[in-house]
Amino acid sequence: MTALSDIPCVILAGGGSRRFGSPKGLADFNGAPLISRIVEMISRQSSAPIAINANETRHYEAMALPILSDDADKAGIGPLA
Repeated sequence: MTALSDIPCVILAGGGSRRFGSPKGLADFNGAPLISRIVEMISRQSSAPIAINANETRHYEAMALPILSDDADKAGIGPLA
């Protein structure tokens, strides 16, 4: 059986930010971008690879993690489409 600490993680950071107004992953959370806090928490619990799934990949390039972009023909229909 695979240990949970060995399962790769993909952080869903897509969305159009229509209601929030800006990418939620970049929102300040106790002095750091929210996505940085999420990566930090995952890294403390697992040594498995982490990737980010986002529509606007440029927002997350500084994270130095693999970024998976959505297919253009599926944009706006949900994170699991």
